[in-house]
Amino acid sequence: MKKLLLCSFLTLGSMVSFAQDDCTTPLVATDGLNTAPAITGIYEGGCYGFTATDAGGTINGLWYTYIPASDGELTISSNLDANVAPNSFDTIIEVMKGDCGTLVCVAKNDDVSDTIYLSQVTFPVAAGVTYYIQWSNYRNADGFEFKLDFTPVSCLKVYNIFGNTNFTTTSVTLNWDPSISNPANYELEYGPVGFTQGSGTTINPTTATATITGLNPSTNYDYYLRSNCGTTQSVWTTVNKFTTAKVLPYTSNFDTETSLIGWTIETNGPGGLENIVTGTAGQASTPGYWSFSSSTTVTVANNNWLYSPAVSLQSGEQVTVSFYTRSGTFPRTIRVTVGSDNDSAMQTTQLAALNITAGIVWNLNTIPVFTAPAAGIYYFGFNDNSAATATSVNMRLDTFSFTSVLGNVVAPSALSYNSPNVFTRNLAIANLNPTISGGAVTSYSISPALPTGLSFNTSTGVISGTPTAISAITTYTVTATNTGGSTSFDVVITVNDAAPSDLSYNSPNVFTVGSTISDLIPTVLGVVLSYSISPSLPDGLVFDTARGIISGTPTTISPTASYTVTATNPTGSVSFDVSITVQELLNSDENQFKDISIYPNPFLDIINVNGSLLYSSFTIYSVDGKLIQEDAIIGSVINVKQVPSGIYFLKLSDKENLDKIFKVIKR
Repeated sequence: MKKLLLCSFLTLGSMVSFAQDDCTTPLVATDGLNTAPAITGIYEGGCYGFTATDAGGTINGLWYTYIPASDGELTISSNLDANVAPNSFDTIIEVMKGDCGTLVCVAKNDDVSDTIYLSQVTFPVAAGVTYYIQWSNYRNADGFEFKLDFTPVSCLKVYNIFGNTNFTTTSVTLNWDPSISNPANYELEYGPVGFTQGSGTTINPTTATATITGLNPSTNYDYYLRSNCGTTQSVWTTVNKFTTAKVLPYTSNFDTETSLIGWTIETNGPGGLENIVTGTAGQASTPGYWSFSSSTTVTVANNNWLYSPAVSLQSGEQVTVSFYTRSGTFPRTIRVTVGSDNDSAMQTTQLAALNITAGIVWNLNTIPVFTAPAAGIYYFGFNDNSAATATSVNMRLDTFSFTSVLGNVVAPSALSYNSPNVFTRNLAIANLNPTISGGAVTSYSISPALPTGLSFNTSTGVISGTPTAISAITTYTVTATNTGGSTSFDVVITVNDAAPSDLSYNSPNVFTVGSTISDLIPTVLGVVLSYSISPSLPDGLVFDTARGIISGTPTTISPTASYTVTATNPTGSVSFDVSITVQELLNSDENQFKDISIYPNPFLDIINVNGSLLYSSFTIYSVDGKLIQEDAIIGSVINVKQVPSGIYFLKLSDKENLDKIFKVIKR
């Protein structure tokens, strides 16, 4: 029996360990043409794990090794003219690496096509690694020729695409085997089936996985992938395909490779060969069907699986599955199951166990209705568990149909959130999570739109983010919905600015009656809506409640006092104490200071004091009343080296706080 072509996107990689060290005496394969003798050696498991030949005889192997000098791509092929008619060889190749006894499968191939039974593999190789090549006599033991073609490549492409995961109606995760060139990242371009490269959407994942969002439900896509090694890029992969979760109704007839997108297989039992067959009349005279095939070497029941694409169901959705079957000369059996993943361990609900009678007539099978217990992603499984047979047989499947109606779905109820909420601009909020009862929610909505910076998850109803703009108190209506109905809740949200902080003024301040002061202007962090001051300022001074500025011309003497300025917005406030003194520009006691004089004036670095003043101190003010320097008089010298050039008032004071004021000039 000739093996049929396995649809490329369903090819499964495998890892196999071996108990026997029968690869220890291999031949050495060389670049170019190699002549293989008859296959009489010991077969060791390999990628296929054969236990006997296709005809039930002893399985043998022929071993070679190959060690590349650099990274690159290696092609091994028996698809040569010398091996075709009249010789008509039928070869099978397995390539592995590692240590004898613990080899790992790298590449394998049975037939180049469904009409050419020779073998060919192309795969990446790393410099200095030993690759084990095993040819088996599963179908033919005669000697033959094969060729090795090695091409050095510095930036190798991705060779193995793994199964897609995490399906939803709008997203999917793509997975692949990392390039052995350890690229900086990958370039992935995707678009609708048949799109032209360069017109799709491009992303650059840094690992061998990528989650794509914003897709359409029940839609097939193409994608291409290449390695980005920095200064160079690999060639693109051939086109790969994925689909989003199906929303029913959905049908597949296996007439084209596109119709198989999303279908997957699992071969837990020996002898299961899964394939798409074209060019043969299927059900309703269509050219394709699915075939569960059994080899004559099978001695135990089959256990081979075909899984539907991911199907998105609502809670209570009632699904009817139907498909056609046909057997050959032997009756067959098949189970129909449903579960949360395309894995036999997750196919936990059996829907039907069918006995397929022998014959060439196509029969329609309608499976009992399945009611989804909760909203989510489901996979339907079709498990060939037929008994072993003495001759090779197959069972054909075609024209799968998935339809549904919505049952009595319980509407969601008692939706609630924490409310009211007052948030601060530019400060991340604690997530607002809904609480809800009743049936499972399929979607959430909100109206009106949230303040800028906040986001609303239509799948979970969670409000999150960082508000970036002030927003007045507003009511937002959240609605939770499923096919059974909906429920709503009003969430109240206000966004204020952060409370002002770090308020400060120049202080202390000594002003002179009749002299206009320089404005005291506040510095503050944050937005201030108003200022206030307490107690009232000295006569003649003015306080601006909008800007917090103190200005004016004092008209009366005022002793030193603290004036508390408060800056306020809706979120909070901050205060600062400003010290202000208003005095007359007069000497306090002319008799006390009549023999006091100073020199030089103008001065440079020091001022000398003449007279009988004891225990004296000095204070220097600018002409607008700001304190510049104050200290004790050391002997009769005042050190004013740090005072900038300008005009100042110098006040001399004794221990009784009697003052004499001089107008001085710093050069």
